Amino acid sequence: ERSESGVELLRLVGDLPDNQQDVIRLRFQGGLSYKDIASVTGLSVTNVGYLIHTAIATLRGKLKSED
Repeated sequence: ERSESGVELLRLVGDLPDNQQDVIRLRFQGGLSYKDIASVTGLSVTNVGYLIHTAIATLRGKLKSED
């Protein structure tokens, strides 16, 4: 069941806007800090935080609606 949840989560991440996908992958797959993500993407640290927060909220909402 955990593997199925992981596959579903990856599918949902793929549905996010590109900039949100990028910061989510850099943060959770790459293990980068917000500051490092900002350096890689050219975004501000604040913007990185906003994008991650928004993406996680969207993913939570989609996961709850699929239960």
